[in-house]
Amino acid sequence: LSVIHVLYVDDEPALLDLTRLYLERTGEFSVDTVLSAREALGKLKNGQYDVILSDYQMPEMDGIQFLQQIRKEGSILPFIIFTGRGREEVVIEAINSGADSYIQKGGNPRAQFADLEQKLRQTVRRSHAERALREAEARYRAIFQHSSDITWIIDKTGRITYDTPSSARILGYPAGSLIGRNPLEYISPDDRDRFQGFLVQVSDGKNPGAPLEVRMRRSDGGYLWVESVASHIPGVKDVDGIVVTTRLIEDRRQAEDALKKKHEELTAAFEQLTATEEELRQNYNELATSERKLAESEHLIRASEAYLRCVITDAREGITAYDTDM
Repeated sequence: LSVIHVLYVDDEPALLDLTRLYLERTGEFSVDTVLSAREALGKLKNGQYDVILSDYQMPEMDGIQFLQQIRKEGSILPFIIFTGRGREEVVIEAINSGADSYIQKGGNPRAQFADLEQKLRQTVRRSHAERALREAEARYRAIFQHSSDITWIIDKTGRITYDTPSSARILGYPAGSLIGRNPLEYISPDDRDRFQGFLVQVSDGKNPGAPLEVRMRRSDGGYLWVESVASHIPGVKDVDGIVVTTRLIEDRRQAEDALKKKHEELTAAFEQLTATEEELRQNYNELATSERKLAESEHLIRASEAYLRCVITDAREGITAYDTDM
């Protein structure tokens, strides 16, 4: 931690100075001192402090009244109260009013100051941790509340215990109406077995984050394609179950369907082209065979003509040709 800024309120000037000198000796603490709660209220309006240390018994406004006043004004600054020994009822009232701790005056001064130093340090560290946790919770809550994705928390009984507002925007159901319902009610009957198996795998630690695509039912009865991922978070306050984050993939599915249809059309066209090419190849082969046979026939004819010409030309007998009229 950086320097811890302390506002110390007490109507005993000597104790104020002694306590301030002790705490500031190491440089870990910076102490502002005031003699009354009224003066302290003015200091709080202008100063930045990490913790308030206040005496109980003071004139005009005692330590409990001072604590109640700053809590009424909305301050959550850590508050430690000084009280005399044997004043247990003061301690109880202080704790009930929002005090973080207390220290009893008296006894060994060295032990008392050491206890004070330790409690200041612990209280401020705890306060910083709690503030960081609150800020983280507020940040994540804002993210969930304004996320375009649907986020469900499903408990051990299989019921929805948390539902983001985006669910109402996307699916059309009234806000909060899904709480306590079975998530399978909002999954297409054709996809319910897969979704149920998906949740079981996540719960058993067998799904490392693989997404699942299903159809989710809208309030009007229609279905939307969505993609869900889930994590099992057991034993965590306000969760203790399966966190399912779901986003719309309707546009992607439509694009995929259009691409699939286009692929099928191209495949059909290619198959038709292939069939046509095969038919042309067969026709070409048949034509080539016919041409080859024709060439062979022409060759035989020419050979026969040549043979006959030789026979006629070389014949020793006279040869006369008559027509049908003699």
